Amino acid sequence: MDIMYKIKNLTKKYDGNVIIDNLSLNIKKNKINSIIGRSGIGKTTLLNILSGLDKEYSGDISDFQGKKISFIFQDDRLIDYLSVFDNLKLVLDDEKNAYDIITTALEKCGLQEYSNYYPTKLSGGMRQRINILRAFIVKSEIMLLDEPFKSIDLKLKEDIKNFFVSLHNETGNTCILVEHDIDTVIDISDNINLMSDDKFKLKKHFDDLSDKKRIAQIIREDI
Repeated sequence: MDIMYKIKNLTKKYDGNVIIDNLSLNIKKNKINSIIGRSGIGKTTLLNILSGLDKEYSGDISDFQGKKISFIFQDDRLIDYLSVFDNLKLVLDDEKNAYDIITTALEKCGLQEYSNYYPTKLSGGMRQRINILRAFIVKSEIMLLDEPFKSIDLKLKEDIKNFFVSLHNETGNTCILVEHDIDTVIDISDNINLMSDDKFKLKKHFDDLSDKKRIAQIIREDI
């Protein structure tokens, strides 16, 4: 049986408006759990609550509290005046072993030659690879992803998605990916939650993704 992190009866209001209304959702441990819906319906709000950035809500997210959580945003948020190595080092608690951890991680990903590069000297795709690697090396239990492939050129997107999936397969942490791009969630998810525009309620859940074409069609009709 799959182990779940549970979101129970979560409600979020902003200026008197209900953004998330009594949401209950099961998140499978060690899987890529995707949440898809139109832009502006509450996906990022949910991630902010789960990460602890937003504390003004009602409901139970105790399964997420006290867990080590990493966050991959739409933009890479690399610090331009720090080298790739130092950007990675910044997120590590283990300073003593930082050199070995970072060097090993870069070598595994074939990125060792970029260790001393500054982000301004990297392509957009390379910056996002470093951004993704940075989230993985902290060895978080839960990873939150806010449309991390959105700003990547279409030609590079497949490579970056494969890079992300290979790291996930190696580490096995629990991922919650919010997206509005159907192809992305179909390609990399273990399960998909389709959300409605009406106060961010669960509309459909897909656990068996073997018939990707059919599921993509259902989502396109409902989103």
